[in-house]
Amino acid sequence: MKSAKNKFIWKSIIYLGSLSIPVFALTSCNNSRKETNKDNTISQKEIDNQSVLINVNENELKQMNLKDIKKENIKFNQYDKKIYFIEIIDLIKEEKNKTIKIKYKLQTIDKKVFSLIRTKEINNIGINKQFINNLLNDKNSTFKIIDFEEEEKIDFSNLNTQDFLEPEIPGKYGIKIKNENMYIPEDLIIEFEYKFKEQLFDGNLYLKLQGKINDNIISDKINKKIEANLLPGVSMDYLIKKSNLKIFFETPENYSFADFKINEPLNREKIEHLIFKINKEKEDGIEFLKKYNLKIKKVLPTSFIFKNKTIKFNVYFEDNPLIIKDEDEEIKISFETSNFNKETLISEKEFENFLDKLIIENRFFEDEIELDNSILKNAVLYYSENGQIDENSIIVEENFLASKNINYFNNENLFSVNFNKITKNIEADINIFKNKEDSQPKRKVSKVLNEKINDINWDNLISFELRNKSKNKPIDKIKVNDFIFRPKRDESVGNFNFITVWTISLKDDFLDEEKELMKNNKRTIIFSLKNNVSQKIYSFTKVFELKK
Repeated sequence: MKSAKNKFIWKSIIYLGSLSIPVFALTSCNNSRKETNKDNTISQKEIDNQSVLINVNENELKQMNLKDIKKENIKFNQYDKKIYFIEIIDLIKEEKNKTIKIKYKLQTIDKKVFSLIRTKEINNIGINKQFINNLLNDKNSTFKIIDFEEEEKIDFSNLNTQDFLEPEIPGKYGIKIKNENMYIPEDLIIEFEYKFKEQLFDGNLYLKLQGKINDNIISDKINKKIEANLLPGVSMDYLIKKSNLKIFFETPENYSFADFKINEPLNREKIEHLIFKINKEKEDGIEFLKKYNLKIKKVLPTSFIFKNKTIKFNVYFEDNPLIIKDEDEEIKISFETSNFNKETLISEKEFENFLDKLIIENRFFEDEIELDNSILKNAVLYYSENGQIDENSIIVEENFLASKNINYFNNENLFSVNFNKITKNIEADINIFKNKEDSQPKRKVSKVLNEKINDINWDNLISFELRNKSKNKPIDKIKVNDFIFRPKRDESVGNFNFITVWTISLKDDFLDEEKELMKNNKRTIIFSLKNNVSQKIYSFTKVFELKK
């Protein structure tokens, strides 16, 4: 079988032999050429259209200095060199803008047809790494901070250094460069890095800058001080976070809770046990305090944690204009240290003295307990220097016991209570012990309030006064808001500092009894009181007479 190729040749021979057509008129079916007119020439419209599509090889030009570029350096592409050639008419160089304009026209090889004169503009000529380096380092280059959203409108004088470096919206702020004598590419991006240790928080920024154009041209990194006009100062929280400052109490194993008192300042000897470390280096911690002029004013223990023998402290520093804070706020750092494991045995006398100052909650009314014995679950064990339960009394719990050098107690069942119906007393068995050998509960007795709650003349302890503007109202139109009550809601009543006013209202069902009162210009006031120890609420009434 003959191949397709041979078949094609054979037919061609027959065709030539019978018609005697010249060979050069034959063309392969895969060949193509530019569309021509009847005279086989390029039309004016076609060459104009073609001239617009021509591109210049920009990459090579951009690597050259603008002043060195000549016509022979211009390379065009995307045109058929067998049909056309390009004549460069002129090169217009703009050194200030690093731009070159190439004027050219496209012609046919025979020069019979040529296009309109076209202009190709190429920017960023000669913009390379060295150029960006020179721009960043030029003495006439100035840098300013900008908000990418608001540009020039924002006032940075109310912005802190820390807010600029770590804004709430990442990438919100940036750096802009200006230089009257040098070209600044429009697509130049100034990126910045910073080191916390290099910031002085004096209103200026100390940054490492790098110029970048489309990830292709990247400059070296340079250190720059940016006069940013930021608000000077820094917050203590930011300093601690960025510096990774840690504070410890040295050799806690040589101390016990009993060597400290809550909210009592440490003496100089104990303050000297404080260690400030950064990156586990004590020297860096000392340098940190010096750099920011942080001078210790006082150190206070704030709480004890018995479980791992931990003490929490606050370190207070002298006033410092560099540290940003509220007007009445003190400059402080909080820290904690564990393993205050020194065990000091409490003496018999000290232990007995401690027990003498324990008092079980007794602010229950006798009839309250008789009606509902379960209210005793609200009983609390207090430590009181004056033998009274008041605002100075301390609730006894494990951390307080440890602060008193008492380390043996049943924390799951610190005390249990019972009401003795014969003596009318609360009896408590307290499971606090002097040492390991001591396991005998200690009995404490507290006398409850012997008044009956309903026998107390509460309405004499609460005053009801009608507001002046309401005195002319009809008695049936008066509302609870027309009254002034003393004490008010949530305030304590008389000497019963554990009894507070709960609710106050007017009887408004207007039944016969109330209607009869209203005829005599009277209303019934309902008020309820709460025993904040027993959590019981009691309601009472008082008849108020409107005097005109």
